[in-house]
Amino acid sequence: MATTKRKTTKTASKRTVAAESGGPDLATIGRYLFLGGLVAAVIAGALFSLPSFYVQSWQAPLVYALTLVALVGGYLHISKESENGLFLLALVLHNFSSSLSFLPYVGSYISTILGVVALFIVMAAVAVAVRKIVGWFRSATEQTQPSDRR
Repeated sequence: MATTKRKTTKTASKRTVAAESGGPDLATIGRYLFLGGLVAAVIAGALFSLPSFYVQSWQAPLVYALTLVALVGGYLHISKESENGLFLLALVLHNFSSSLSFLPYVGSYISTILGVVALFIVMAAVAVAVRKIVGWFRSATEQTQPSDRR
């Protein structure tokens, strides 16, 4: 039985090749990581806001795990078309997450939940910014390297 090798061009992305081969592509993995991390951030924020729930020993590891999931999920999931929206969302959530604490009864809970979600979104924005900077350096080095045209 003859096997044929698939030729990939520079324009074909690794995500497309992985999806056509039957394996999970990186965008799908990133989407599930991002969505799961966002749900975990809301749950963690709700737990952190409860005064009777002692989570001091769980806070640091949970925040580190959320940060790692946000970095990986943001790097893999956020597309180039939605980068600007993510940056704007990160700025808005970071700046206004504590502005609802003045509301009676529920203000502190909402502020804590929004604070943890803001941490998650800001870390995803950091991952996207790193990806963008790496892309700038890659394109700059490709332009400076001489081509092998004869």
